[in-house]
Amino acid sequence: MSTYLSWKEVITRKAHECFGCDKKYPKGMKMVRAANADEGTVDTIYWCETCLEYINKNFYSGQETGQGEVFQNDPEGWEEIRKELEGVK
Repeated sequence: MSTYLSWKEVITRKAHECFGCDKKYPKGMKMVRAANADEGTVDTIYWCETCLEYINKNFYSGQETGQGEVFQNDPEGWEEIRKELEGVK
């Protein structure tokens, strides 16, 4: 089980891949930067707004996901939330 050491909303200074969807986002995006400890290592990962909203709506407390699985397991649901957040109809 992984543990989050820090969780901070940032405006990125360079391009980053989102852990939840594996999509690459350009610099200047609002993302969450998290320090994650797992199996004796610490990694910094980034989460996009769409994945965070998807998780808030669809995951139960403590549920974990692997890299890219938020999108891979439900691309239609993920896309629907992305459109909601962007105000696309």
